[in-house]
Formats: sequence, structure tokens, C-alpha cells
Amino acid sequence: MPLLLLSAGAGAQPSSYATLDSLAANLIAGNSKSPVLFVHIDKPVQLAGNHLWFKVYLFQRSTNIPYAGSKTVIAELTDTEQNVLTQLKLESSDMLLEGVFKLPGEWVTGKYYLRAYIDGIEAATPQQVFITPVYIYNPRQAPAEDSNADCVEYFAGGKIEKGIRISPEGNWLINGVENLIAFEARDENGKPIRSKGIVKDNRDTTITSFETDEWGLAKFRINPFKARKYKILFNERELYLPEAPLSAYQLSLVQQDSSKLVFRVALSDMLYSKSPASYFVGRSKGRICFTAAGKGMYLVTVPLKNFPEGVAEFFLYDENRKLVSKRNVFIAKEDLKITIRPDKPFYRRRATAKIDVEIADANNKPVSALLSVSVVDKKMVTEALGPNIRDYSLMLFLSEPPLSQNLSQDAKEILLLTRNTSLDQVNIHQEAIADSSEGIIIKGKLLGPKKEVIAHQPISIFTEQQTGILLFDTTDEKGNFELRASKFYDSTKFLLQADGKNINASNWQIEWPEIKSATFTHLKIETRCFGRGPAEAAIRNFKHHAGDSFLVGNTRQWLQQLSSGNYDKKGLGSSGKKKGFTRMITREQLNKLNPSTTANAVKMIPGVVMLNNRLTIRGGVPALLGELDQNIEPLVIVDGVQVRLQTGVVDYLNSFQPDNIEYIEVLTGPEAAAYGTRAANGVIVLKTGLPPDRSVAGKNLLAFYPRGYHYAPVFYQPDYSNDNLRQAAFNDNRATIYWNGNLFTDEKGKASFSFYTADLPSQYLVTIMGISSRGEFICKQFIVERNN
Repeated sequence: MPLLLLSAGAGAQPSSYATLDSLAANLIAGNSKSPVLFVHIDKPVQLAGNHLWFKVYLFQRSTNIPYAGSKTVIAELTDTEQNVLTQLKLESSDMLLEGVFKLPGEWVTGKYYLRAYIDGIEAATPQQVFITPVYIYNPRQAPAEDSNADCVEYFAGGKIEKGIRISPEGNWLINGVENLIAFEARDENGKPIRSKGIVKDNRDTTITSFETDEWGLAKFRINPFKARKYKILFNERELYLPEAPLSAYQLSLVQQDSSKLVFRVALSDMLYSKSPASYFVGRSKGRICFTAAGKGMYLVTVPLKNFPEGVAEFFLYDENRKLVSKRNVFIAKEDLKITIRPDKPFYRRRATAKIDVEIADANNKPVSALLSVSVVDKKMVTEALGPNIRDYSLMLFLSEPPLSQNLSQDAKEILLLTRNTSLDQVNIHQEAIADSSEGIIIKGKLLGPKKEVIAHQPISIFTEQQTGILLFDTTDEKGNFELRASKFYDSTKFLLQADGKNINASNWQIEWPEIKSATFTHLKIETRCFGRGPAEAAIRNFKHHAGDSFLVGNTRQWLQQLSSGNYDKKGLGSSGKKKGFTRMITREQLNKLNPSTTANAVKMIPGVVMLNNRLTIRGGVPALLGELDQNIEPLVIVDGVQVRLQTGVVDYLNSFQPDNIEYIEVLTGPEAAAYGTRAANGVIVLKTGLPPDRSVAGKNLLAFYPRGYHYAPVFYQPDYSNDNLRQAAFNDNRATIYWNGNLFTDEKGKASFSFYTADLPSQYLVTIMGISSRGEFICKQFIVERNN
């Protein structure tokens, strides 16, 4: 750690080193490893009946380093009253926290909220619950007269702060030196007050004046004198500044530029003559970046080369190691060099756009990062909307979130002065949340065919899609059962068997409990409405262009049949069976081949080979990280749902009995392209189903699909590499052109993605967000031209 010893004329004591080391160690020990989260959404304006895509970033609050532990993340969509409408559970151990909400077509036009938090939180702080508004438009309804589109909502503490905040820099006023005062004003509804104010002393002399900005923020400087009092006249109110205490230290920032910060340590009248020792420590992202010691009043120059971008905390301790003043500073730096290269200067309709991304540090060394990418039509969605992960770093240091995502440097400084200034809040302490390793609870009520309660019935539950899950319970007098299964994902088919002789459970039914959500009674949604603005314009443009409308209904099914040539003029294929695929094994063929395992059956398909004990299609594509691991294995789709593998493909396929499979199909090239970039290694499509003589009904089993962990499907876009689709007569009016929630840079700091353009000439706004392996927040936007 860099150590600088300063003094006011006297020689520095050797014990200063030990004191600084001790103070620095205490600050490091106080770093919280508990995770917080941020959510990137594809766009804040959505169409009812379509999909909302999102990516959750889980990271340590102190260091911002991505969190690699196992947590269950809850993502919810709620109404304006915070009633949960739909909920997803995501598991974080591999950091692939991507999700998609299927928006019901009957949802009414209006504002909703996306809320995310870590399961198990008992008393969340505003920083532990992420919330962002989402506007959903339903064209089948008349628009609401007042949508409140430009209201700003966020979680705040149980006591919504209103009125005036007056905060001296460094916690105290000091006589005889220039003091910076931060000022924040809101009315009784919490709306910022924009007005002018003046400062007078008790002799009625005007000292200075100021004016609050659009967010009710201002700052001014005064040089107070002993025995004088100072008051603020603002908005027909008279407010008094706090008096300078007799015994106080003050840490203030007197100069800031791109290379350094200069701090002043000032003393009150009683301490000035004693010239006491003090200790100065700077911390950022959990690291000690600077230390110094001195006596009396002195200046400290802090080089910024060791500080990352974001909020840096500076602490001043007296000779008894007591914290006496602190100052938080937002440091704006470009720690990363992000280079984005489209393969063409502009693109035609239904063309392929390829984008290369390269990330390096200030020394041009490659940086590994986890990224998410959204591409939207700028005519429908503006860049001013949606949360920004780089600005979000500021919120982690505020007692309540800011009112805007696009604050000036001055506004950030004022907020850091007016919020969270208590000297008791030095280290970040958060409730510890245990890693979620115990699995998912399957809970319900068992009812008969006439909805009669099935009481005191021993049952067993199992699944053929995953090994190691066999559960037992007995229903209570109300028919309730509760079991805890290991990790499984949505669309996993379970079977319930009634234990006992000749008991037919196939016509029973399960009544599921209502969605359980955390109740944040101590947190409130604060709403600020500031009139018309970019949100209203974005909604108006989205409606005007009927954004995403061609994706609603049976369009995707129609496009898939069109791409395979199985399409007639009536609009739908004449046959529901797949055509044009040759690498398929049916149940009848499996019976003839009689393979010992499902994996052996797949190996019989041409092009499927084993490489380093991994099942691959034509050898797979080399892994991004330069290692031969599961990245060379194909994508697996079971009953239309992408499978998130915890083991290799072979082990997973062998968990199925061959006679429980209707067909297995291997897709490559254009056929696999419909599954997106994850299908670069090919796709194995598996359709399950028991033969007629071994149906679920025949075995007296009840089939059901409990809610497990969510795994997002591949983002859908029309495959314009297919001539049938590219030449078809339909209007591609996608608002979200492309989404990828899991893009990783390789060992050279590089990544790439591609997408197909839509029909409307426009500009595409490409947003890349993410976190580097070192905890740097990434948010980069650029424009792709879509010309005629």
C-alpha cells in the first residue's frame, strides 16, 4: 500500500506506520463479502404478449467483483401496488443469471416494476433490492389518459426524506477557513425544489447566494467567524447552519483534477494550538489505495493512479484512532479501453451485422469480463431510459438512491455530501445470506378428481429427466405435502405415485400455493413525477411503430415452417411433422438398435463423435477460455426447453431410459441457427414420451411440472440466412433487434456477436453492460446504421 508521512514542522514518529497499518487492516476486515445485484433489461418499453429479457449481475458490494457463490435470485414483475404478478428463480453458481418474462397478452396498458433480490433476505437495505419501472403497452386497449410515464420510482427507507438537508463537508464547520456546504431541498411530496437562496450572518450581512438545480441540489462556500451565526433564506424559509464545534477535525477536498486530489485537514479553535497528530486513509472497492499521517493543519496530495473509477472513501482519525471526519469522492476515470468494431459502416434490411468487442486496461492488457448486450431500434427506444450499471456504483454509497441515472459530477458530489455522512457508518455491514445449496421446495395440496382432499396418503415423487431425485412424504389432514428436491429447472417433468395397493393417482390434481414473495414492509416505493420527457416520447414512438407486434401470436411458428419450406398459402403448414431433417432417430429405430444407453444411441447419428471424453458434433468449437471443457459440447433441448447442464452431455443423456424417448434429432448449420449463438457446437433435440403401453395413466402416475430454477431460452430472431425467410413478405418491426445475456471475453479480451437487421430504416442503439473480473463496471453504447 502506498504510504506517505506528512508533518507540520515536527518529525514523523515511527509509530505512525504501525498506526496506519492497524487502521488499514481494520478497514479491510470490515469489507462486506455479501452480494448485491444489478439488472440490465433489453428495453424499458414492452409489448403485452411478447418477452422481456434481463440479466442479473451479482457482485460483492465492497469490491464489485462478480460473486461466484451459490445464491437463489428472485426476479419478479409487480403492479403499481407491488403485488407480485409473476416470479422466476435463478441460481447463481455459474453466473449465468439470464432470464425472460413472458408477458401475458391480457395485461393492461400501464406501468409495472421489475424487482430482483436475493432469496433469504430478512431486512433488506435499498442497495439489496433492485427495482426498475417497465411500461407495458397493449394495443388492444385504449391508452390511459395519464400514464405517469416520467415518474421516477425507487426504493427508499421507511422514512422518506423530505424537506431540507444542509451538510458541511467533512461533517463539521471550522472557523477561519473556507467551508463547502452541500444543500438539498424537496417539498412535502418529495419533489425537488428549484429556487434561489441567500446566506446571511447574524449582522444581516449577505455572505453568499446559491440556486438549486432541477434535482433540488446546490453547493456554496462560506468562511465562518467565531461567535457569529449563519442562516439560509430559501423558498420563504429561514434555516440556520450548524455552529462550528469547539473541538473538531475537518477533512475537505480543495482541489481535484484528472491526476490527483488535494485534501486539507483543518482543526477547530481549541485543537489548533495543540497541533495533534492525525491519520488519513483512502479506500476504494475494498482496497486501501493511500495512507498518510501528519500533525496540526496540513494538505495531502493523493495521486489517482492507484484509484479505480467509482466512489472512493477517505477517513481521518485522531491520535486515539477515533474516526473524526470523512469524505466520499466520486472519481470519474476510464479504467478500461473498450473497442467496438462493426464489420460494415451500415447495413441493409435483413442483413447480418457482426460486431467485435475488445476490452483492455490502461496498459493495454486484455481484461476478462462478463457482458450482456441489447440492440434496440432507436426510433422506438431512447438511450436516456433504463438503469446504467456505472451510475449504479454511486447508489451503493447512498442511504437512498438518487433521483436520476444521468447525474453531473457536481450532483454526484453533492449527493455524497448530503447522504450517508454518519461517522458511525465506516464499514459496510450487511446481513449474511447463506448459500442456497439445499435445493427447491416442492409444496402443494393433493386433491382427488372431484377436488376432495387426499389426506394421510404416502406418496413418492421422482423424475426421469434427472438422476438422484426420489422423494417421499405423507399428506397431512388437509392434503398438504412438502418436499425438498435438489436443483432442477423449469419444465422438468415429475411423476407422483401413491404408495399402496391399486391406488390410481393419474386422475388426481395438485393445487399449488400462491407465489411467495419477500415483503419489504420497511422499504417503500417513492414516486416523483416531473412532467413530460423522454419516457413519454419513447412510449409514443413505440406505439406509433407498433414495436414488436409481428412477434406476437403464432408468428414464430409460421416463420419456422416457412424456413423449412413446410408452408402453404393458407398461412400454416399442412402437416405438423418435421420435414427436411435426416439425422433423426425415432422410437421405432431405437427399439431396433437396442442401445444400452441414450448416449450410445446419439453416437450412432452421423457427425457425432467423442473428443476427450466429451460428446461433440464434428468435434465442436474451441472453448473461449482456451480450455477443452463443456464449451465444445452441443446445446441440448428437451421437450422444447433448453437444458442447463450440471454435468457433461453424456451423463445427462444417460439419465433417460431409451424407451422413454419419442425421438432424438441432431441439428447443425442453418438448422441450428434458430437457437442463436449458443448453438455454435450444434443442437441435440430430445422429445420424451412413454410408449402407448407404458403411458402415465397406465402406470397410475400423476405427471406435473413444479416451478424450478429458470433457465432462459435462446433469444429469438428471424433466421435471414434462410432464403425463404429473407424474401418473405412480412413486416419485421422488432424493437429489440438482439439480446445476449451471457457474452464472455476470451483470454485476449475479445468477444463477438452477430444479429439480423429488421425492415425499418433506422439507427440501432447497441448497449453493452457488464463487470470485469477485477470489479470494473462496464457500460458502453454505440450506434449501428440501418440504411435503405
